[in-house]
Amino acid sequence: MSDTCWRFPFGRGLLLSVNGLDEASERLCGWLAQRWDRAEPGQAAVCADFRCTVDYRSCAIAFRSKQVLRDLGDTQHGRAAVFASADGAYGVEVEGFGTIIRDAGGRLNVLLDRQAAQSAEDSPGRWLGCEILTSHYMTVAGYCLAHAGGVCRDGRCVLWTGESGAGKTTRVLELVAAGWDYIGDDVVMLRPGPAGWEVSPYRRTAHVSVDTCRRFVQLSGLAGRKPFGDKHLFDIAQYFDTRIPDRAAVDEIYFLHGVGDEPPRRLSASEAFECLAPGFLYYIWPDDGPGMLDMVLAMASEVPVYGIGRGAEYER
Repeated sequence: MSDTCWRFPFGRGLLLSVNGLDEASERLCGWLAQRWDRAEPGQAAVCADFRCTVDYRSCAIAFRSKQVLRDLGDTQHGRAAVFASADGAYGVEVEGFGTIIRDAGGRLNVLLDRQAAQSAEDSPGRWLGCEILTSHYMTVAGYCLAHAGGVCRDGRCVLWTGESGAGKTTRVLELVAAGWDYIGDDVVMLRPGPAGWEVSPYRRTAHVSVDTCRRFVQLSGLAGRKPFGDKHLFDIAQYFDTRIPDRAAVDEIYFLHGVGDEPPRRLSASEAFECLAPGFLYYIWPDDGPGMLDMVLAMASEVPVYGIGRGAEYER
């Protein structure tokens, strides 16, 4: 048995305290460590008390007498499906990773696929499994994970969201290159604070498509590297002269749409919710849905949201 802390970088100093129970737990902690920085002992703010075993197949077969609720993931980031059992447990089965079961008491059991556990190679399934595990604990801590990028400068914080491929990462990197601080280009953490809605970085690793990398001279060094899927993953501070703040108060949200140059237009609360919901209603377990819905409804009403064409100029 071992006690290990794994830190969520910059997210208000949040740390993930993992109780390693056996070799399987240590292996999973190692996978998590590839994504999060190590922390000093005794600094944990979020406790992750889960059990981890290898070769889950006998358990998963019994658990398959359950209702399939919804599919998660995609071909690039991995495939997964959420299940519910009659005794109040939920599970998410991740292809190439295993099954994460949340029992009726809220504790997680991570059942690793034997082949995945023995493989030395990273994979979309392993990535998605770790993302689901860590995002669960962010939800427990009261955060909403949002498919958005964020930048801030001179006390002003702006989020950029939209469908995949809408240009969020490009817009964020353009602003970072122009001197803005980096909060994220793909996923950020949000929750209500004393001064309004606060955003924190989910990770410091940027996820940038090969085509987008070609647009920035700062990223020319990635040309010879093999991407992860169709994206390069890298520490943003290694390539751009930027700060990564712990948190910032959100001033505005911009929803990128289409390929035109439509200037920013303030959206009504209902329009804002319609635009934000697909990327901001991020949760794993069905009973977390109502709380996430309330958060996104409140955000759409309280934070100015603008629609803007992908090619439109942004007043910096």
